[in-house]
Amino acid sequence: MRKFLLTLSLAAAASASTVWRVVPGSSVGPIQLGQSYLQANQVLTPAQARGTATAAYLDYAEGVGLECQNQRITQIVLHRTSFSGKVGPVVIQLPGNLAIGCSVAQMQSALGPATTSRALPVAKGYPAQIYYAYTKLGLGARSEGGKIVEFAVW
Repeated sequence: MRKFLLTLSLAAAASASTVWRVVPGSSVGPIQLGQSYLQANQVLTPAQARGTATAAYLDYAEGVGLECQNQRITQIVLHRTSFSGKVGPVVIQLPGNLAIGCSVAQMQSALGPATTSRALPVAKGYPAQIYYAYTKLGLGARSEGGKIVEFAVW
């Protein structure tokens, strides 16, 4: 019985998610603004790169995007707030317990009104998209049809 309980507790610990805390204007878990994208490659799975060596956008299989200037991270974009990747299961912890899929009203309740917001161009028949910037925090969010579909740390 004791061996069974030990095995069960080890299995539960192994399946536990790692929490990556979002610090607006600074970092998402181990990924920090200003660091080399090569450091992010240690914890994320590269999927696609666009741009040049001086200005690039890197997509990762885990639903994270990095904007880079001279191979340094200038913006971290989150398309998911939970994923499984190189480091196992990860849960992204945003301020106010926000997550991808929350409503704009929930975001504004947690963070207050955005410093600025603007409608983004969309093709006819597609839901409205709005970008919200919290400039003093270094945090942005894009909504589609009233739901948050991405967060950005800059």
